[in-house]
Amino acid sequence: MSDAFEIVELSPHVRAAIGANGASNAAFIQTADGVIVVDSLSSIAAASALRDEVLDSGQSVIAVVLTHHHADHWAGLDVWGDVPVLAHTNAVKILQAVSVEYGVRTGEVLPFPALLRLWVGRAAADLLGVDSTNGIVTRLKSLAAREPVRLPAVRPIDPGTLLADGPVRVRIESLGEGHGDDDLVVSVSDVGQDVLILGDQAFFDRVPVVGGPYLDAWIDLLDGITASGSAAILLPGHGRPGRSTAPRRQAAYLRAIRDQSASVLPDDWDDERSRNWHDVNRALLRAYKQEESRTVDESRAETTE
Repeated sequence: MSDAFEIVELSPHVRAAIGANGASNAAFIQTADGVIVVDSLSSIAAASALRDEVLDSGQSVIAVVLTHHHADHWAGLDVWGDVPVLAHTNAVKILQAVSVEYGVRTGEVLPFPALLRLWVGRAAADLLGVDSTNGIVTRLKSLAAREPVRLPAVRPIDPGTLLADGPVRVRIESLGEGHGDDDLVVSVSDVGQDVLILGDQAFFDRVPVVGGPYLDAWIDLLDGITASGSAAILLPGHGRPGRSTAPRRQAAYLRAIRDQSASVLPDDWDDERSRNWHDVNRALLRAYKQEESRTVDESRAETTE
């Protein structure tokens, strides 16, 4: 047992590690050839406990799939040794860019500015700054002091790739831009129950972090999941598993963020211009903080009624 996560069975061959207090989730899938791990939690200590759970299955790990490049989903990768680590081509490019910008090679410890960027994204890292007393920054500094995080060796994998066939089918998919442009989802067809591992395309029971330029696409993506009426169990990147109706609250929240941020943009603004314009990301983050504060206040009011 670990205080860092709770193990939840999603289907006969898929179990999830639900991060404590809204931290990142991970999953492991038992296939005929071995175990496929999806994401690797936010610390080596947590990932070590997850590895012990996996080893209890009596199978070896054949691959680790990263849903995207944010380091809170892979800071524990070291525990898997030389197992292949697979990610979206764009995630690989982001990690390569960080390698060049900060002069750090694969396997080397990330300097703190690079780790902060990979943990929260460039826009949020620029907004916060490495000297911030914000809780995210101080907690990350504490983690980095205890467990240095290394730049991982990651291989690209294409959406549509079938990682496992047979009674348990594991397919890599992309739902398009939303949370970012480097997100993969993992679709599992198991005996009697399908599972869709969504990564940070979905946040259930937790306020999503908004900092990218794909807000409209993200809302459409979530609406599409709900409209599909899929019987699959959905595992978000943060929060507890849900069904096809679970994304509704997140989509409504993102609409509120979009409406607030629209007031600071020029009338002729379009999505294409926002892709490399970090002031838009900062505007979204400011609106996110305002909306988060409002949501917390409303939640407290509901609790006291």
